[in-house]
Amino acid sequence: MAPFTHEEPLPAPSDEELAYAQEKGYWQPDERAGHDATIARLLTARDQVDLRQAGRAFALGLAWNRPDWWGILGSAAFARHLVPHPNTAGDLSYVCAVCGLPRIEGSRTDELASWSPGEDVSGLLMNGPMLSVLPVTSHLNFFARFPLFPAPNEAEWARVKRLLEICREADPRTTAPQLAKSLKELGIKNPEHRVRVVEMLAAAGILAPRDSAGAPMSYFHRWIDFTETQVGNPRDDTQFPARAWRGAHGVDEDAVEFWFGDGAR
Repeated sequence: MAPFTHEEPLPAPSDEELAYAQEKGYWQPDERAGHDATIARLLTARDQVDLRQAGRAFALGLAWNRPDWWGILGSAAFARHLVPHPNTAGDLSYVCAVCGLPRIEGSRTDELASWSPGEDVSGLLMNGPMLSVLPVTSHLNFFARFPLFPAPNEAEWARVKRLLEICREADPRTTAPQLAKSLKELGIKNPEHRVRVVEMLAAAGILAPRDSAGAPMSYFHRWIDFTETQVGNPRDDTQFPARAWRGAHGVDEDAVEFWFGDGAR
């Protein structure tokens, strides 16, 4: 078994391959759905997944260069505390203030969202997930079809332990993109992958920024409304909450224990 390198463009699937993928649930057609139906789909996908499997998948994904494996840590955390809610008006009139799904001011609250699961899965296979409702739904649906991951071996967990050591050793002024550069020693050659790994750790609460009251801001600790995520440098395209993290915030050891347990000790 060799790591997936992404050095060559992925070939287009044949009609037979596409039909098989659709039958098994790995590939789904594009759809348009209202806000409430879209959220219900995400919650159903979340409930199909053993969230504790995300820690194993993360360790194995680091070892085998599988962004869809290590990325599930962020997707699972993102969905953890989400609950049904109305399409809520806020400061940004074009999106739901809670989840960020489309909303047009003055329109009905069931404004349609375009869901392209095939495109989402292609993206996460290449670079890991984007932390928003539709890509996370696609990722959780995709992940739910996987067999249970085996326990990582000692060498695979050693990479996770070294990753956490790098995070703990970060200078208090270190930003997420700066931390990502330090991950090259782990063999993560793709710079975008390094940033995305840091984003997954932040979403999972392992690298949790703090609000003005000192409380952690991550999807592991609570659901974070979309309007709360609009913080940090607007020119920085790092995903929230990594965008707001600094080395001074450190590593949340409770989150490490939750996701990795004995493997990270």
